[in-house]
Amino acid sequence: MTRLQHAEQQLDEALRALESAVETVRLNAVSDTRGTGDAAGENAALRAEIDAIEGRLSEAIQLIADAGSSGLARGDS
Repeated sequence: MTRLQHAEQQLDEALRALESAVETVRLNAVSDTRGTGDAAGENAALRAEIDAIEGRLSEAIQLIADAGSSGLARGDS
């Protein structure tokens, strides 16, 4: 697997994780408006998870940028 393929895979995994976290936040918001569950504690955990996902996205984006730059330097398009 090339560096670019690896970065794309990381990006895809991070995006799926982010979508899942957003869906969980949305479901928690619905629960909170109904007065059920411990939304504050769950939201704190989700914020930490989203921060970790953002870090993974940043890494993947940087890997893709680096791979693109090295490809351009070699004359690849």
